[in-house]
Amino acid sequence: KISGDFAPRPPLDLVRKFSSATQPIISPHLDHLKVVIQNQNPEMCIIGLLVLVGEALNAHIPTELHVMDRSTETHAGVKRWYQLPLTTEEILNSDRELVLSTLGSHVAANPPAIDQIEVFGMRKDKFGWAEKQRRAAQVAAAKDKSRKVKRASSMRVID
Repeated sequence: KISGDFAPRPPLDLVRKFSSATQPIISPHLDHLKVVIQNQNPEMCIIGLLVLVGEALNAHIPTELHVMDRSTETHAGVKRWYQLPLTTEEILNSDRELVLSTLGSHVAANPPAIDQIEVFGMRKDKFGWAEKQRRAAQVAAAKDKSRKVKRASSMRVID
């Protein structure tokens, strides 16, 4: 399911819209576009995106694409697919929802637009979801324990 700050129409229209590269999703804002991708299949995880910009509206190419805490710069006036694979940590953190956002377009007077998004998924059992999630929890617990020990050792007793 795909939604975002661009949607004055129901989500089903968005699915049809994304199947046609001649009708891009255009932001109502000049400075950003936000697309929310929801994973409604509990047996799958999102592992990456392919994003097409510049096909229908070359002057509406966003300057950057953002997923999680990473940004990818785009090229002005160039129709192109951008690959946005997720890291293991990002996959684990985007179990149900992934947000793709952009900055404004290379032409400041034009709102950013995205022509197509392909979402790549993998069965959680093939990805090794349970084991990777367990390891991530262990690493987080070890970091938390280390912070507590450092805080305790930095405290001084004043008589």
